[in-house]
Amino acid sequence: MQWWQCLYDIRFKEGWREPEEVTRSQVDFLEAALGLTKETSVLDLACGSGRHLIELAHRGYQDLTGIDYSSLLISEATTLSQKHQLRITLSQGDMRDFDLGRKFGCVTLLDVSFGYFDEGDNEKVIGQVARHLRTGGLVVFHLFNPHNLAGLLGRKWIPWNGEFLLMETAFDPVEAIVAFHTIVVSKGEPRRHPTQKIRVYSLRELVAMASKAGLDLVRVYGSSVEPRPHLNGFDTQSREMVCVFQGRQRSEGT
Repeated sequence: MQWWQCLYDIRFKEGWREPEEVTRSQVDFLEAALGLTKETSVLDLACGSGRHLIELAHRGYQDLTGIDYSSLLISEATTLSQKHQLRITLSQGDMRDFDLGRKFGCVTLLDVSFGYFDEGDNEKVIGQVARHLRTGGLVVFHLFNPHNLAGLLGRKWIPWNGEFLLMETAFDPVEAIVAFHTIVVSKGEPRRHPTQKIRVYSLRELVAMASKAGLDLVRVYGSSVEPRPHLNGFDTQSREMVCVFQGRQRSEGT
């Protein structure tokens, strides 16, 4: 079993949640960076328990769709959306191979949800994004900044829910993969999580892959939680690399 098939279920069952203020800030960023309107159709890939879609729905967005590999997280997202009487279409699926039979004005891959697979499968993800994007529509890839990984690396003890997380992070410069090794230390036996491995792409690599699929770079930001463009430039010190691409006009038969 691959790490992405089970890790997020484990984290959810153990109570891992992003603070609500982070979700609100990220949605503020999406609205400002993409110029979203309430009529914009949004597809969130690797949507998890739907926190971004639910926040968008609370703000009045009506055409929202989410896909995640985890049936557990899709079930949780469905329960929350029904509880609040929100209109969100949710389905379990693999981001490398899905067909929703329609196109969207915006596709999002947030919280570093790109780079899970080998090169060929990561290209398949971009291809699926492009196929589900309207001409002129926008895509957001929220990634690690490949020039500023130092803050991620090494060993850290993190207090968490009355326990401690021992997180050791290493970067393989040959394969360009960052690996997160996590052990939950409590009064009982330590629990080791599956090792999370993310392929780290340079901007040039991502642009080349996206261009091949019919996506053109519009802008790069340095943060997914800063909505003000003049304060959100991208450089070697930025913690994140948030890339916005636009769907290119497709030629006949493509």
